[in-house]
Amino acid sequence: MESLAGPRLDYWVAKARGAREISCITIAGTPFWAIELDGQRYSAGCAFGTLPGYSPSTDYELAEPLIHDHYVALNRDRRSGKWMAVIAEADEGMAPWLATGETMLIAAMRVIVLKLFGGKEPAPTTETVTGSQ
Repeated sequence: MESLAGPRLDYWVAKARGAREISCITIAGTPFWAIELDGQRYSAGCAFGTLPGYSPSTDYELAEPLIHDHYVALNRDRRSGKWMAVIAEADEGMAPWLATGETMLIAAMRVIVLKLFGGKEPAPTTETVTGSQ
């Protein structure tokens, strides 16, 4: 999960929120997903073509409601400088979900994906089209 970053992380956050994948194209090794979320179309990660970007791993306005809805606790390790995000379950005996990241938002989005997908990165549902630009 620690390698999950950028557009791929934003894609899985959108999927966790119920986004529908419309298409995916890979340019220079970077995937760009067109998604539909809450009746709007976006490009996961950053704006692409005419689609606005959906990037909660870099945009606090998109991340903040998710951080609150999932009760994510954040702390920064003074030695490494990395952020740690924790979601503690209310059920007794349930281990907390934990993820780290270079930024507060990356750590928070990783722990949400970790919790909702059980620590596994699910496979995209559409075929990747390779392009060039």
